[in-house]
Amino acid sequence: MRAVIASTLPAPKKQVWALLQQTSTLFYVTGNKVFADTSSFTKQWKRGDRIKTTVPMLGRRVPYEIYVARANTRHHIILTQEQGGIVKAWNHMMHVAPIDGRSCSYTDVVDVQGRWFLETFLLWLYVHAYYRKRHKRWFRLLQEVK
Repeated sequence: MRAVIASTLPAPKKQVWALLQQTSTLFYVTGNKVFADTSSFTKQWKRGDRIKTTVPMLGRRVPYEIYVARANTRHHIILTQEQGGIVKAWNHMMHVAPIDGRSCSYTDVVDVQGRWFLETFLLWLYVHAYYRKRHKRWFRLLQEVK
């Protein structure tokens, strides 16, 4: 199931793209609470990166893998393929597009699949809530870096 969460951010595309490429931005927008082991994360997303970590799921930490399938500077897209625990597939596209010199559009597109339909539906609901919170943290981050 696909979830699309988009925001207009009060910063130029160049600034948001530079932040998006840094794994420290992921840690910030997730509230530093998701990834227990960050040792396999590089400083910047690069195509071909394979990150092995653990994430909280159903009251326990489970192994989780993130593969960076695409990090395209020309089109301002990062695409990850993720899996672990009840998540059979979590394909995540992040895209930044200019609006004007002072703002840009930031979009997360997440195609999620659990092992069963009910898991998929519950994951889809979770994605919507989780990414709305992440987008709010983007606004906070941009206020802090001004």
